[in-house]
Amino acid sequence: MNVTPEQIEAALKTVKYPGFSRDIVSFGLVKKVAVEGGAVTVNITVTTADATVPRTIREEANRVILALPGVASSEIHVTVGARLTAAAHTQPGTPAENAIPGVRHIIAVGSGKGGV
Repeated sequence: MNVTPEQIEAALKTVKYPGFSRDIVSFGLVKKVAVEGGAVTVNITVTTADATVPRTIREEANRVILALPGVASSEIHVTVGARLTAAAHTQPGTPAENAIPGVRHIIAVGSGKGGV
């Protein structure tokens, strides 16, 4: 019996994103599931600064896929998108910092009044 992409996706719903209670499918991280005979290929994309997250997701996804009947092999590709760092938001000398000449600080002010 061959496994279907739907069965693979259902199994991947048991893989939680590290540190969260939600799974990688509901987060929209699973980009492609391909099944050819008993060989399964899955593409996953994450955006993180933590190098352990892609490894953890790959290992757990591989474990749940190989546990399915009809799966002979699995290939999990985890792509890491742009890594978010605090320095990326506040680089000295960037055009955003010098957008208003003579202004050193910008303060955003919001109102919770409503009706505006």
